[in-house]
Amino acid sequence: MDQKIIRAGVNSALIALLSGIALGTFGGWSALFDLAPNFFAVLIVAIVFSVLLGYIYSYWFADFLPGTALMKGVLFGILVWIVLLILGGITDFFKEAVYAGNDGKILFLALVNHIVWGSFLSSFLEGKS
Repeated sequence: MDQKIIRAGVNSALIALLSGIALGTFGGWSALFDLAPNFFAVLIVAIVFSVLLGYIYSYWFADFLPGTALMKGVLFGILVWIVLLILGGITDFFKEAVYAGNDGKILFLALVNHIVWGSFLSSFLEGKS
């Protein structure tokens, strides 16, 4: 199971990076990515956090969340997005990344990116691979 979590985390991180590039935002993750000196370091940060969240999903949320693998992933992505919203509200570190712009567009696009990431993560974990 551990290799499956690592593969799912890596694959979903790569998809989320592509999705974030296409959407023009990584939401709250931008705060962490801005600390990286180059894109390779951003890639490593994204993969590490995606694998870590893959473990959290697998061991704490997979059996708890309702619905199919896809629905569980969407819900988990939304939960991670909400946690980042809370972190942005209470810490200066995440605030500018989470609440960039005041029209809500960045918040919505970040939500879309989290849904994409979560749905792929859960699909890779609960699929027949």
